[in-house]
Amino acid sequence: MDEKKSRALMIIIQKIIGRYHQGLISLDEPSFELFELAKRIQRAKNEKTFQDALKALATFNK
Repeated sequence: MDEKKSRALMIIIQKIIGRYHQGLISLDEPSFELFELAKRIQRAKNEKTFQDALKALATFNK
């Protein structure tokens, strides 16, 4: 699961960088939501909580 966590965190980082390049990066609500997703992924203790966090990441489109 560590490899999957790393990949998911990289996706979040890419989204944050993309927001920065679009001039959208500020401490707005979507930025905080991305950080919260990163915490959920990192702290996932089992496959179910990890999959739930991945689903939230997959549907994040702000």
